Amino acid sequence: MTRFAQKARTHGVGYQSLALLGATWGSAKLALNAGGMVDTGAQVGRPRPVAATVGLDLAYDLSRRLTVLGELGAAIYASDDPNDFSGSLGIQWATSDALRLSAVLVGGLLPGGDRVGLLLGITPKLSLF
Repeated sequence: MTRFAQKARTHGVGYQSLALLGATWGSAKLALNAGGMVDTGAQVGRPRPVAATVGLDLAYDLSRRLTVLGELGAAIYASDDPNDFSGSLGIQWATSDALRLSAVLVGGLLPGGDRVGLLLGITPKLSLF
């Protein structure tokens, strides 16, 4: 078994609770979220990662079709895992009323956490009735 495969194994079920509070001012939408999590364990019988989480999200409409997205988030661990502080910046384009495309650059700001990533999104809007 490779070293990566050994690290990728997890055991158990993870849990998360999150509270959201949002507001809109003109073209800006702001959301604050706070909560906690108990993650899956790396090994049976070993302590599981436990953290408090907080985030602040902003979406600002530049036009009817173009939106700038930003986020700051943190996970403060009560377990031995390294704390995490990350941010993201991206753009969302509404190609029509039924489809949105997005590209978001995500970066970790503390050593030991995630470094950088690019998220590409496709969000269709479906009408049920």
